[in-house]
Amino acid sequence: MTFRQYLFRLKWRFGLFILMYGVMIAALTAVSVFTGNMITALTQFKVNAFVTAAIVMVVATILQLVMQTLVNIYQISLQRRLNNDIRTEITKSIATMPFEQYHSRSDAVYTSWMTNDVNTINTQGLRNVGYLIQASWQVVLSIFVLLTYHASLFVTTLVCAVLLITVPMIYRKKLSAAAATWSQENEKLTNRLTDILEGFNTLFMANRRHVMVERVQQASDDAGHAQVGYIQFNMATQFLINLVNLGSQLFLLIQAGLLAYNHIIPVGAVVTIHSVAGTTFSGLTLMSFALTTVKSVAPIFDKFAKAAPAPQKAKAPVTPLTDAIKLQNVTFTYPHKKEPVINDLSMTLQANQKVALVGPSGRGKTTLLRLISDVLADYRGEITWDGQDYRQLDSHSLRDQITYIEQAPYIFNDTLRFNLTLGRQVDDNVLQQAIKGAQLTEFMKHQAQGLDTVLEHNGGDLSGGQKQRIALARGLIRHSRLIISDEGTAALDAKAGISIEKLLVSLPKTTLIMVTHNLRREIKDQLDRVITV
Repeated sequence: MTFRQYLFRLKWRFGLFILMYGVMIAALTAVSVFTGNMITALTQFKVNAFVTAAIVMVVATILQLVMQTLVNIYQISLQRRLNNDIRTEITKSIATMPFEQYHSRSDAVYTSWMTNDVNTINTQGLRNVGYLIQASWQVVLSIFVLLTYHASLFVTTLVCAVLLITVPMIYRKKLSAAAATWSQENEKLTNRLTDILEGFNTLFMANRRHVMVERVQQASDDAGHAQVGYIQFNMATQFLINLVNLGSQLFLLIQAGLLAYNHIIPVGAVVTIHSVAGTTFSGLTLMSFALTTVKSVAPIFDKFAKAAPAPQKAKAPVTPLTDAIKLQNVTFTYPHKKEPVINDLSMTLQANQKVALVGPSGRGKTTLLRLISDVLADYRGEITWDGQDYRQLDSHSLRDQITYIEQAPYIFNDTLRFNLTLGRQVDDNVLQQAIKGAQLTEFMKHQAQGLDTVLEHNGGDLSGGQKQRIALARGLIRHSRLIISDEGTAALDAKAGISIEKLLVSLPKTTLIMVTHNLRREIKDQLDRVITV
């Protein structure tokens, strides 16, 4: 979506925003007109006309101040809604990305989109749209006032307006390019800062914490150069506009003085015309500058649009596994890698069997699990689910059949209930059974707020074993018929690990595929197959 499309979504609120600006500028213009009328009344010694003009000017001034306050408040409200819409659309795009496309960028880049880029859109986009509306009203009302005095004033204004609008075009493309570069550098800055801060423990233990200071300084400086480049083009554009603006005002003032000298317009009109000329050309200056700046945010929206995944064709829904998952001559190579991690692999995994995959690190066990889970799609060969080609199956529907337990499951900075249900509506009895099955009962006894206990970001207040139990409970809640465990009990002590693995291998009508580096004898005897990879 473009910036214009986002604004059109808010058309009624945006329309009110335009109207409020119109009332404010009308009041400001009235102040200029009635100031001139006051001076004209004084030169003609008309006291009543002077007092009337003064009263109207005071009322108009108060109205202008009130409307200016209301416009500023309303702009913040409009900005909030616009930010919500932009962030929501970015998140929708991210949420529909294939696994590999999402991980082609770091999490910090997406964070930068929704913070740095949105802030840029606010300051360079919406704020300047407000200036553009203000300037438009100023120009329209001021030209109307000038026409009431003399047509030649309108002709002069028109010529100067053309100059003011065309001059900034000299720098428009360079300004847009500089804005795009600044946006990219902000992404890199967020990425580099995240990398540095997440490495604190490593640097602390190595007594290398000074590296944090050096790297933050360098990252900040690199981003600062891009900002300076943008500001330079911005200021150069503003200088040219202001130069033409000043010359236009002086020319119109001289013209008004000559008209008054020749008794074509009243003397007081010179003051009004000078004020209106200032408003007109300031408005045109603002319009030209704002229009150029608003266009500079276009590359940001282009970036968002290019990142959006292509629409997917409707595919076949997936039902619970009844026969087998088969891999036939499957080869998979990660991007930017020369050698495949899985090469010409053929394998059959029967429904309801309990299977362990064992072998040294780096042999593709986790990759195999991800292929079975339809997380990785760019493979050669064929994978089938009950005889149906994975490429013809709906990925979302397929993952509904699978519970994937990772070695290091992610814990949200949210309640324990959310971390177990991931936002699903789950009956309390089902929830309690899952808690018991995952051996979280003892853990729950120490939570004063029970399921409403808020956990720290990524489980900072939990042990590795507690995280894995929560991940297991997530799977038990879903009643999945296929459970994939990638070292899912590695962080547990031997007793707890054996207990949970026994639970997994005893689940009826459930297919279990588990990767382990430590296949316990107690579990091995209960497995249907052990496959060395």
